[in-house]
Amino acid sequence: MYMCPVCGYRGLKRPPENHLICPSCGTQFGYSDSGPEPIAQIYAGLRLYWVNHGSEWHSRVVPKPASWNAYQQLIEAKLAYDTSLGRQPTFTVPKSPTKSSPLNLFASLTSGLPTLRMAFQ
Repeated sequence: MYMCPVCGYRGLKRPPENHLICPSCGTQFGYSDSGPEPIAQIYAGLRLYWVNHGSEWHSRVVPKPASWNAYQQLIEAKLAYDTSLGRQPTFTVPKSPTKSSPLNLFASLTSGLPTLRMAFQ
C-alpha cells in the first residue's frame, strides 16, 4: 500500500501518480498536483484546502474506514506540521470548540502535546 502525500491516507493501491485519485482527500495525482510551484508547496496547498473545507471523505466508491478520522490520519502521517512553505500556518484550534465542531476531536487529541500546527498558506 502507498500513502497519499496530501492527506496521509495509507490505503492507496498504487503510487500517487498517473491520475490516481485519493479516496480520502480527492487529490487526482498528475492533475490536481500539476503546476510550476515546488511539489511540496502544491501538496501543502491541497492539504490546506482539504482541511479548510471540512476534511470530508471524498470517495463515493471506496467506503470510508469505520474508525477513520482525518485529523488523526494527518497526525500519524506526520503531515500535521510542514515547514516547506517557510511561513507560519494559518489554521489554529479554537480555544473553546463547540461540541458539534469538527475541531472538537482534534482539540482533544492534541491537548497536552507540544505545539502542533495543522495546515499552511
